[in-house]
Amino acid sequence: MFCVKCGSQIADGAKFCPVCGNVIEMQAPSQTPAQPAQPAQSVPPVQQPQDQWNQPPVAPVPPVTPGAEAPVYRVEDDEAEFTGTQRKIIVRTMALICYLGPYLFFPMFVFKDKPWIRHHVNNGLVLLIFSAGSAVIAIIPILGWIVGPVVAIFCMVLSIMGIIRTIKGQMFNMPWFFGKIKILK
Repeated sequence: MFCVKCGSQIADGAKFCPVCGNVIEMQAPSQTPAQPAQPAQSVPPVQQPQDQWNQPPVAPVPPVTPGAEAPVYRVEDDEAEFTGTQRKIIVRTMALICYLGPYLFFPMFVFKDKPWIRHHVNNGLVLLIFSAGSAVIAIIPILGWIVGPVVAIFCMVLSIMGIIRTIKGQMFNMPWFFGKIKILK
């Protein structure tokens, strides 16, 4: 039996051509298939795509010489991949997050050894505490209804000032007694 598309020989009973993938139409047994006088244009075989999702990942394994120690992971190795500008952007972004309320806990735990981040985390904690306090004060009738929103607006203004100064790369020292409160040493 031969494929009508490419002219390749096909095993009897095959449903597809092994060369071009053409579907073979089953003919009645009384008819004899006509062989093409000239094979059609040669088509390269179709490769079946491999299922890459079911394949186990293959990680390159570096050769280890006998008696040599395994490489040790250090944080400095990751930091070496960043340029100075990229490091500045990362640190400024982390400092900016300190002024966004409860999100300040992420930079507080990740970059606890950087004094610049600790300064902004301290500012963020002070503002978060005073913002929460203003919400509690706002519950008190009449006087709380006036003082609570005023303190909340003041904390929001200080947060915006802190964000702007952080983007510029400046230390933000909060005014009045806010700047004197040190929660983190």
